[in-house]
Amino acid sequence: MYEGWNFCTKRYPSHFLEETQTVQEVYPLYRRWCSQDEGFTANISFRGSEVSVDNTWILPYCPLLTKIINAHINVEYCNSEKSIKYVYKYVSKGSDMAAFELTSGEIWI
Repeated sequence: MYEGWNFCTKRYPSHFLEETQTVQEVYPLYRRWCSQDEGFTANISFRGSEVSVDNTWILPYCPLLTKIINAHINVEYCNSEKSIKYVYKYVSKGSDMAAFELTSGEIWI
C-alpha cells in the first residue's frame, strides 16, 4: 500500500495490524484497523491539497484520558524494565542545578 513512501523518524505511517504486538526491548506495534475493519478514513485539507488520512497516521491515545483531562495525550505501552526506569528517573529528577563553593583568596597558616 505504501510502496515507495519514505517513513518519518517517528515511524509514521504505521502498518495495519489486527492486534497489538509486544516484544522485549523493541517498540510495541499497536493495533491499527484498516477502513474495512472498523477503521476510519478522513479527507483533510493540507497545504492547499486534499489528503486522505487513515489509522496508520494516528498516534496511540486513550479516549477516556483525553475526555477527562480535555487534552491530547500520547499513551504508549512500557514493556521493559529499562523504559520504566527511564520514566521514573525522568519524572523524579529535580531541576537543573549547579553546585559551587566560595573560598577566600587568603591562606592562613
